[in-house]
Amino acid sequence: MAEQRQDEQRPEEQSAEPEAGNQILYGFYHLFLGIFRGLRFIIVMIYTLLKRVLVKNKEIIIHYATLYKNWLLGILSEHYKVWFKVNGALLSIFLVFIIAWIPFLSPLIAPFYMSTSPDIEQVKVYKGEGRSTVHGILDPLERIADGILMTNYFGVNFWDDDLYYQQIGLFVMYRQELLTLRDYLARNRSSSGQNEHLVEAHNFISVDSESIMPVNFDRQVRKTIKALRAYLNELEKNKANVKGFHSTVFIANPDNLAKSIRLLREQLLSVSNANAGVDFLHADNNFYRLRGHLIALYQFLKGLETDFKIKMTEKGAYTDSYLPLLSDLKEAIAVQPIIVMEWLKNDVSALRAKAQSITIKLSEFADKLADG
Repeated sequence: MAEQRQDEQRPEEQSAEPEAGNQILYGFYHLFLGIFRGLRFIIVMIYTLLKRVLVKNKEIIIHYATLYKNWLLGILSEHYKVWFKVNGALLSIFLVFIIAWIPFLSPLIAPFYMSTSPDIEQVKVYKGEGRSTVHGILDPLERIADGILMTNYFGVNFWDDDLYYQQIGLFVMYRQELLTLRDYLARNRSSSGQNEHLVEAHNFISVDSESIMPVNFDRQVRKTIKALRAYLNELEKNKANVKGFHSTVFIANPDNLAKSIRLLREQLLSVSNANAGVDFLHADNNFYRLRGHLIALYQFLKGLETDFKIKMTEKGAYTDSYLPLLSDLKEAIAVQPIIVMEWLKNDVSALRAKAQSITIKLSEFADKLADG
């Protein structure tokens, strides 16, 4: 009997060992993440202080810059050989710096581009029809613009490609959500039906993750934000005009919402199927790209709750479909592997399975909105 009890206890002892090991790795993960974030804070603080100093001493800097320019022009006109040697040396130093960036400096710089994980609960409620839905895209974009955007510059995105691909996933899904606003939810009462500001917003946020040339993500995001704010201002002006014709409207219609949900479902299904049979070199990239899609989808669905809650309740879709869908999205987003290595496919498969389950619930949600 004693031997039998020992045998029964052995599996429990063995199963406890991996959990302890995971806790140690998890501790190291947060330790290094804390170090990176602390260094990033120092860099941002130094940058802010320097910016303030430069602004306060702008006239002095311009004065010395003018003196330097006159000195260079004088050398160029009188002693062009000396000018060439001086500026040639500066150019050589600059080229050496650029070349050294790739193998040596980029691994040190990359952590400072790391953005914090999006807080999916930062979804506010706004008064006025359509405002909360639009802010479901606008607010996350503003938080990204106010933080530190990832970049596709070679070197940085090579060493810190996980958050780069998560950002790409966010932008791709934001683009699809802007498409639903443009075509179904936020339209103009005109021949085309498309609001010009939403057309601009959809075009600005186009992202080519495979682009060889550097992409100015910050400029794209800020142009998209500006276009969305222009639509909201136009919407408010139309609502204030009580007697006049309302050319810019927001359509809180369950049929149009159903079309939007189906469009977003197709995008999520496409990216989740792209993770099937992934090779070991791209497993982590696809994991974070898919996670970015899920984060953007949750933010948008949470934002539209204010405008569509009554319609969803009338269709019997709010309690039965909408709330469980948000819960599943939060659970999928919370999948946070300790280390996503190139060969670690289990994490990708787990997230992919959750994403495909969500696509089924999105389809059921859309059917209830259309037929309920």
